[in-house]
Amino acid sequence: MPELDPQENDSDVGGSNPLTTAVNIITAPTQAFSAIRLHPSSLLPLSTVLVSVMLVTGWYFAILDFDWYIDDTLSRIPDLQGAELEEAREGMAALSKRGMLLIGVLGSALSLLAIYLLQTAYLSLVAALRGDELRFRQWFSLVCWTNLPSLFVSMSMAVTILLNPSGQLSNYDLNALSLYNLGMQSDNQSLNQVFAALSLVQFWSLALLVAGYRQWAGTSVQRASATVLTPYLLIFGIWTNFALT
Repeated sequence: MPELDPQENDSDVGGSNPLTTAVNIITAPTQAFSAIRLHPSSLLPLSTVLVSVMLVTGWYFAILDFDWYIDDTLSRIPDLQGAELEEAREGMAALSKRGMLLIGVLGSALSLLAIYLLQTAYLSLVAALRGDELRFRQWFSLVCWTNLPSLFVSMSMAVTILLNPSGQLSNYDLNALSLYNLGMQSDNQSLNQVFAALSLVQFWSLALLVAGYRQWAGTSVQRASATVLTPYLLIFGIWTNFALT
């Protein structure tokens, strides 16, 4: 696989300045990937994305009309009827708005971190099987940086919250960049969950990760795409299958 020239000047790959890398990951990804490999770092992209997600999630639950939220959430589960519906309503009400806020804020951060770690572990395993010398730290840095566009999701959510001061805002409608809000909706509520979980920004981040893997591994676009995207295709394929059946 291609290696960076150890004598290569930092200026040729964007240097080790995280702010430079942040700009390059959007405007000049190739330079950013070279810089990340030479100077793996994750503090800036990881903290920025995690803090933005926690803030916008906390804001959402803080302004939420909680009674309306319970009714809206349960209305999207057609299998709940009668006594089961009342039990579910009582269970959600017992959590309280503050409880939901804490669960939402901590859950969003922990789930995001778990996804990053799983992505990194998978790529590290593939690299080890290939005999590459790239380490976990480098892959984790690449995962964090390629997910930096997630900031646009937080920005989209913040705008949506501002436009809905009543607090009657479904979590399905929160992310304006999701496939669900871009018109991919179905009478099947389970399938709508899949559409709501996918967004244009996710495709952008995955495209960056494919490009970064391709550059680091020195492989073709097809092989890089197959390597990086296979876990996602399996997960969402199984999820979609369950939704349809």
